[in-house]
Formats: sequence, structure tokens, C-alpha cells
Amino acid sequence: MALKKFLKIIESAYFFVAALAMYCWVNLMVDEVGRKFQGIVKILPLLLFLSGVVLLLFALHLLIHPLNAKKMVTTALGNGLALALLSFAVILWITIDLLNGTYSSFLSGYGFVVYPLDAYLGSFLLLASGSLLYLLGLRIKKHPLKDYPFSVHEWTKHGKIWTSISRPFFVLVALYFMGAFLVAPFSFTNAIPHLGGMIGFYLLLILPSVMLVIYEWDYLDKEPLPKRQRLYKNSVIMTLSSLILALWFWIAQATDPQFLIEGATAFLPIDFMGNIKLAPYLLLLLSLASSLIAFMHYLNRNVPKTPKKP
Repeated sequence: MALKKFLKIIESAYFFVAALAMYCWVNLMVDEVGRKFQGIVKILPLLLFLSGVVLLLFALHLLIHPLNAKKMVTTALGNGLALALLSFAVILWITIDLLNGTYSSFLSGYGFVVYPLDAYLGSFLLLASGSLLYLLGLRIKKHPLKDYPFSVHEWTKHGKIWTSISRPFFVLVALYFMGAFLVAPFSFTNAIPHLGGMIGFYLLLILPSVMLVIYEWDYLDKEPLPKRQRLYKNSVIMTLSSLILALWFWIAQATDPQFLIEGATAFLPIDFMGNIKLAPYLLLLLSLASSLIAFMHYLNRNVPKTPKKP
């Protein structure tokens, strides 16, 4: 159990790195859409590198919460190999582009000031991470971990298919908005005149990530009865939080219609390309939906209502 807790701490810390990667990935793609993909060839290695950073987070989570020993080995070997190959491809791609003149130097400045140096060096770190993950899989295959607390999938049949799609999507959205929250302080001066509305919006940005923290630390790996109690408590708290922040947003929007445009444009450019307010409505919809689904899961889930006797 100590090993699992240690790995969960690493995963939680790495979440912020993956959040920045996801934020950069989306904004780079938005820029390329605006340019009609004229520079996609130059920026593709960076997009692949950022994808690898996010993939590592998913690999860590699957490694920490395997259903059995075989799944643990498969996760480590498969994701480790995928990360190693992806990172090697990025390194090779950037090296070739430097040699043929596509990039004038390691600091060509396309996308980011330090690009492609950032993606080049970062890919070596990912290559090392993928290799370690693969070697870990080989070690676990030869020497299985004794008494490791494997997870139990709480959904059955169609629920497994639904959660395998919905949960990764929710995590990607949560990562993007956490990344936006992390870079928001750099444009805080724009938010000061609209501080009342922006505080509520900042809280809304991190709400999906808070839900993931609760799911990771206060729900998974619990005994049946406490797990049901936590599911009920957490779903109610998150639903009320979503409703309160929704009301906060609508009041701020009614009293200060420009608060989001002037306070958040600097760190949420995707939200204003089509003059729409995508961010708050997406956040509210996902937060409310996930909270209500968790409550319905509490009512209908196939888990004993009383803890098993030792």
C-alpha cells in the first residue's frame, strides 16, 4: 500500500506538468487553425512531444490502478514502449529538420521562444521515462509485486465502455483548464477591474481537477461501505459546488457583461475566436453532469451495501 501511495503522490505532482502540456497543445492547435495549418509541419514535433507528456500521466494512472498483475505488466510494457518510440521519433524528426534547414537553430522561436530546444530536450526525458516504464514492466513480469492492492472496476458491461470514453475526455478537459488556471496569474492585471466575477471563474477552472483529486484520493481503493458513503457525500458536495459557481457566473455575467472578455481573453484565446463563451458552459456542463452521474452511480451501483467481514 505504501508503494501505491507513493506512486499516487508522483501522479498528483505530475498532473500539473501534464496540465501545462495540454493547455499548450490546444492553444497551438487553435493557432494553426487560424493559420489554416500553414505551419503544421514545423509545429508537429512539438505537438507530438506535448502529447507524450499527457500520455505519461494516463500511463501512470493505469499503472497505479491495475485490475490485476497481468494488466499491470501490460500497462507498463505497452505505454513504456509507446512513449519511447514517440520520443525517439520526435528527437529524430527535429534532428533532421535542423540538418535540412527547416529550423534555423535550436531557438527558431516558432510556437515558443525556445522551440525546438524545449521539445528536443523534453523528448530525451520522455524517452528515459518510457524506457524506465518498460524496464519496470519486465521486472514486474519476472518478479510480481506481492500484496499489491489491485483495483476493482466498479462498473460492469456497458458501464465499462462508457467510462473508458467519458473519463479520459473529462481528464483532458480538466487538464486544459487547470493549465489555464496556472498561467492566469500572468494576466491578473486584466482581471483586477472584474475581480468579483473572475474569482468565481478561477474556482470554476479548477473544479474538474478538484473532482479528480477527490476521485483519486477519497474514493478509489476504499472498502465497500466507506466507498458508498464517500460517493454519496462527494457527489452532493460537487453538485452543490457546481450549482453555486453556476449562479456566481450568471450573476457576474448579468452585472458585469464584459468581465470574462476582458479578464480571461489573455489565457483562454480559444474561447473568443468565434465570440462565444465556451469555457464556462463546458465547465459547468461537465461538472454538473459528472456529479449527477456519480450520484446515480451511488443509487444503482453493483457494490455491497455492507462491508465484508474479515
